[in-house]
Amino acid sequence: MKRINLGHVAVDSGQIMITDPCRIDEYWKKEDYDDKSKPTAFSYNDISHKTLEKTTSSNFPKSKSRGLAVHVSSGYGDGLYQAWGHEDEKGRIVKIEIDMWNIDTRVKTS
Repeated sequence: MKRINLGHVAVDSGQIMITDPCRIDEYWKKEDYDDKSKPTAFSYNDISHKTLEKTTSSNFPKSKSRGLAVHVSSGYGDGLYQAWGHEDEKGRIVKIEIDMWNIDTRVKTS
């Protein structure tokens, strides 16, 4: 596989989420983080609560099947983290790597 530079992923909330972009318009609910509230499914509040509880995957609302998004705390907090793609022999990206460990590839934003 060929490794290619995809750029950087910006983190401003100490966490990162990967999802299909069409799911944002379909499911996302606008709701700010509130540590005392019961969050609405698939909102910033919901993802933040789950990430803090070390839950790393979210389901489609009202579904038992997994697959809406994966989310984790970012390695060293806020910053720009290097993203790499791995291409197969036909040039398709078949693996994504986000380096949240290597300080040399991280760009601090604050």
